[in-house]
Amino acid sequence: MPGGFHPTKEVFLSWPKPNYIDPETKGNQLLVVTIISTILAIASVLARVWVRVGYQRQFGADDIMLVLCIIPTVGIAALLILTETKFRWFRHIWDVPLDEISGRQYHSWIVQVLFVISTTFSKLSAVLLYKRVIAGVSRPAFLYIINAAIAAQTLYGVTFVLLMILQCRPISSYWLQFSYPDPYTEKFSCLYEGSVPFSNACISVVTDFFAAMLPMFLFLQLQMPKRDKYGLGAIFGVGFIVCICGIIRSVLVYHIFYQSFDVTWLSHDLWAWTYVETNLLVICSAIPPMRVLFKRLVGHSKSHSASKIPVTNPFHGRSPSNQSNLADTSRNGASTEAIALRGMEPGTIQSPKSPKDEAKATRQFDRGHKVQKSERFSKVYLDKELPPVKEYRPDWA
Repeated sequence: MPGGFHPTKEVFLSWPKPNYIDPETKGNQLLVVTIISTILAIASVLARVWVRVGYQRQFGADDIMLVLCIIPTVGIAALLILTETKFRWFRHIWDVPLDEISGRQYHSWIVQVLFVISTTFSKLSAVLLYKRVIAGVSRPAFLYIINAAIAAQTLYGVTFVLLMILQCRPISSYWLQFSYPDPYTEKFSCLYEGSVPFSNACISVVTDFFAAMLPMFLFLQLQMPKRDKYGLGAIFGVGFIVCICGIIRSVLVYHIFYQSFDVTWLSHDLWAWTYVETNLLVICSAIPPMRVLFKRLVGHSKSHSASKIPVTNPFHGRSPSNQSNLADTSRNGASTEAIALRGMEPGTIQSPKSPKDEAKATRQFDRGHKVQKSERFSKVYLDKELPPVKEYRPDWA
């Protein structure tokens, strides 16, 4: 059974009598989802910007992409609220006044374009973040994969923005063909109405999956405690929830354009899942560098607290320098603290060293420790003012 916005005459005649007064509706679920998810997405981006600018004093390309993606995301929220309240797309198609369909199609067209722009920027933000984390410490092959992912995501965004805009010629015929009661009389041509949305939904799921899988390859190369590795895995693993939302959205798109003509009733659920997917991408892209904020709210971790325990110097009662902390860091390897507090700069995550390099580093540390110890001994004992020498007088004198 075909579907979409162009029902056959038999299907149109089989619909029940329109009810414009008190029809069956789906309620205000889309409004609730839109408002709550928009607040969470904006809060996540603001927190990310605060951490990067106010604490880490850095602002990279991934942060710029994240800020850019929130602009079309807020635009989608405004249009969904308008569509839900003004055009009443929580009804069955036969209960929607015909003069509202053209306006709804216009807003739907804008939402589709903004969705591609928003998801492209958010995925680019996530991939650029991975690239910044592994810069200088990863194998060249993995950097090639990251660069290929950036190029593929950019190509996806540009291609589908153009397809969404140009799927009808002239462009305005996409929504004006549904003008009632005055029909649209100009000559126009369009792609099949379901081809671009469904292909976009399927390819978007593929890009979501690769964006979620890339950190898993990254973790295999990091030398860090398992506890921190599992924590980062849980943070980045939220991306697989985005994949689930994308799959549900793809099923709904197929159902709307290929199986049913009740497009308004089904579009209500489609827009809800579309906007949830959009905001989850924003939140997942914003979360990783925000560990600093989480630690300030919930307190320092056990490992961080243990590293600050003072050690008494047996010679003069003062705390030694940060050599003990550096030693702990060298033994434990990189941690998420390096990622969060040092801005994930190149070189902050140490790649595995060979036994020969570790032995050389140990000798250098021991040599420096001995020099420092001798300097302390000299300062404590050799720099003291010597007691006065008494004049020696023999007993017979």
